[in-house]
Amino acid sequence: MSTLSYSAATPLALENQETYGYSQAVRFGNALYISGQGGWRPDGSIEVDNAAQIALAFQNVDQALISAGGNGLTDVFKVTTFLAPFTDELAVLVSDEIKRRLPHKPLWTCIGVDKLAFPGMVCEVEIIAGLVD
Repeated sequence: MSTLSYSAATPLALENQETYGYSQAVRFGNALYISGQGGWRPDGSIEVDNAAQIALAFQNVDQALISAGGNGLTDVFKVTTFLAPFTDELAVLVSDEIKRRLPHKPLWTCIGVDKLAFPGMVCEVEIIAGLVD
């Protein structure tokens, strides 16, 4: 029988777990679910440049995956991105980052929203990864 295993990879993730009541990662069986990751630095500040912010969001996803027992982005089979606001420019930046970091072509859903959790965020990345025994 599968059990749920919750984790938080960084001091910021642990702080958010206490402050907001959510976990950064959950392992259930052979699946890892990573909650929305933004382009924030370890101190919690948000990267201002859109391309750099999106790249940092994917870097944070990779770090969360590895810390939760995965192999990183190579395990990802489903990506959901939230863009605030949705623009063609942001969608292209995300697409470029996915092509660069996930050449195995996972599923991708891109959703436009009015705003994200923190001021200045333009992208949030949520993933599901499969762990192979």
